Amino acid sequence: MLRFLALSLLAFLTACGSGCGGGGTGTTAPTTTAIVSESPVSLPIQASGYTMLGQIFNGAGVVEAQYYPFANSYGLYFGCGDEHTCFIPDFVATPQQSAGRRTVPNTCRFPYAFYDRGHFLVCVDTWDWNVYLWRSDDTITWRIENNAQPILHRQPGTNWAHVWNVAILPVNGRWHMLAETSATTDRMDLSYAWIDPHLGLDFTPNLGPIVIPNGGNPDLHLKNGKMVALHGMYHDRSPTDPWYTTMSTADPATPTAWTTRRDKLMIEQPGVDVCDPTYIEVGGEALIAVSYDQRMVVQLRGPVLVP
Repeated sequence: MLRFLALSLLAFLTACGSGCGGGGTGTTAPTTTAIVSESPVSLPIQASGYTMLGQIFNGAGVVEAQYYPFANSYGLYFGCGDEHTCFIPDFVATPQQSAGRRTVPNTCRFPYAFYDRGHFLVCVDTWDWNVYLWRSDDTITWRIENNAQPILHRQPGTNWAHVWNVAILPVNGRWHMLAETSATTDRMDLSYAWIDPHLGLDFTPNLGPIVIPNGGNPDLHLKNGKMVALHGMYHDRSPTDPWYTTMSTADPATPTAWTTRRDKLMIEQPGVDVCDPTYIEVGGEALIAVSYDQRMVVQLRGPVLVP
């Protein structure tokens, strides 16, 4: 069983930010041997089983990042500019922000990368705030899918009225989605949707219920036959509860029945938002990065997650 993780960042890292958003990747990394941190700053963290590695990019304007298994190493997606996404194919070899190259030409907020016989990038285009899908064979040249139509249309008057971060996990030919949604803008929950991509790429006919109340920032993985979501959670323990990071699990056969497992994973700092998790396995260990206070991304290393 994964050892319980509780993080405490001390007072010199200041108070709560305005909120969290973002995701991670959707697949488990091939075996690699190197874990990098460009900026090994000293953050006074108390943790069980996890070791602080430091900040990504020394906090230079990057507040969310996403690991992505690539070749025999791993890459990193991150926001560059106000509404665009950049990618570093080999973050081990080139852990500098300047090594990032812009991906899709359109605005691309809340991006999430996953692989299914091709590289996919799903994100919100801020011109209409619907969700679009891009595909690439090499992560350099990208083409928009679904005839340039959204793969998810917002649905006013429902829990899908507003959509931000989404994650997609392919399992046995079906794409499972967790999405950060809201009927209004005063709260967030994680809702479920699905498609069989060989039949079409529009999730809208298959929008489902809220499955993780008060959840956000999902990052999906398949572990031991179970779907595992690392995600943020807030306001579930008190009305003033900030964002913290935990995990939930579900069986692909019953994808709307999720169980939150704080006993497996808990990353938090009282009074500060700690969210937007991304997870990858490297050399038999886990690498987790989270957004701290929406002003920096910190990396931790520890045991692999067990559902």
